[in-house]
Amino acid sequence: MKLLPLVAVALFTVSGAQAQDSLKTETVEKWGYVKDHLVLILHDGKQVLVEPKQCSLSEFNAKMTSTEKLDLHLTSSHVRPNVPFSVTGRDEEGTSRLKCRVNRLSLG
Repeated sequence: MKLLPLVAVALFTVSGAQAQDSLKTETVEKWGYVKDHLVLILHDGKQVLVEPKQCSLSEFNAKMTSTEKLDLHLTSSHVRPNVPFSVTGRDEEGTSRLKCRVNRLSLG
């Protein structure tokens, strides 16, 4: 009997950790960015910060601040570490794409 509350707490902790490591793309309503992160805004209003890797942070920040129209392309049905994504920008010089991978997710 004493084991049951311990198991319940352990399951809750594991499910919470799982939720921070992965989310379904269908739960993303819109997106934005802050200095070194993508910000995924979910339908329930929660915000998930995505720390990029494979692209340099200076390139990432330059793309985010210098381009007028930006589109986010996630190439998986789940956002989790190592999933590739790209940010496509359009400006007066044409279209350019910055390819990155998800390094880490955290609730913002």
